[in-house]
Amino acid sequence: MKKQLVTRISSDLKIERYKGESEAEFYSRLIYTAISCWIRYFILDKSNNDSDINKKSKNYIMARGKDLLKNYLDLFPECADYFLCKEKNNKKIAVEVDEAIKTIRERMLNSGEIYEINPNAYVGLPQYNKKKIYRNIEREIGIKKDEFTSIHVGITRIEKNRLYEESEKIESTKIINPDDFLNWLIKNSTWERFNDIDILDVFDPKSKKIPSQSWNLNKSMILEGDIYLARDKSMNHKWATRYFLLKIEDGNKYYISRINNILVKWKECRRIILALRKKYENSIKVQVKNLGSCKKLRLFAALPINEMMILKTYCWPSNNMYNPREYIVSNEIWEYIRDILISLYLEIEEVL
Repeated sequence: MKKQLVTRISSDLKIERYKGESEAEFYSRLIYTAISCWIRYFILDKSNNDSDINKKSKNYIMARGKDLLKNYLDLFPECADYFLCKEKNNKKIAVEVDEAIKTIRERMLNSGEIYEINPNAYVGLPQYNKKKIYRNIEREIGIKKDEFTSIHVGITRIEKNRLYEESEKIESTKIINPDDFLNWLIKNSTWERFNDIDILDVFDPKSKKIPSQSWNLNKSMILEGDIYLARDKSMNHKWATRYFLLKIEDGNKYYISRINNILVKWKECRRIILALRKKYENSIKVQVKNLGSCKKLRLFAALPINEMMILKTYCWPSNNMYNPREYIVSNEIWEYIRDILISLYLEIEEVL
């Protein structure tokens, strides 16, 4: 029964086992994508309330999702770590079934697979439509009559066409060029004199370390005519950290321009880091390993939220579903993901 179910799900979702993939890894990817499929159908469940035909409460989705995941894990106990464990500082942390379903549901909301009708109350399912995201790739939203003709990747579905016109309009999420973003910030900056330089950490764009380890206050590295990214190190909580553009004039006069809190919340300071690293020919690396039908992508730095959501939409987190640094990417979608990485000035390193 177990093997028959795996064969059926794999065939329906068009998900192949990649070279060297263990059974637990393969089953986990299948279940992860299958749950996203079932969440769409849960929204269309019949109920006694006519007003609920095209929507369901988040609590309803949670209850149905929990039962589904528990049933899957009863049949595939080897997949429990993928859904019910997080890793932090090389330590495993247990996760409840509720959190696993909530995480998948929120990723579907963030990606547009489903939508909120009232915040914290109901979710709905978009009408079926296709959007061209890249050359010969279209993304499918909603449910169509013949659901299992599509290629399932991560929590979404795509169709590929052999023929395409370069002039065709592409409706994918626009990737903001890091240089353009930094130049826009500089152009719209409001500079003010700043004397308390010792409360700042300054990002060193020449550092070979990962970005999180590249903050310090080395005044000698701040050169006149250059722009730097700084943060207030007196703010201990990440959610409250203030970020600034920083420059020096006349040898020892420091000026700052505070970065808008909304941009900080959306982690757009990471886009500034990508631009600054590229300026000094010090681009951040990502590693890619060829696994046959898939690629394994390893990040050494988190991306802006917009691009992280793209990875969480079209890829499978590796090892466990909460892993923000490693992803399994189907060859069917790899060129699209690769071009996003390149547009962010990330240096792709192929590894064996």
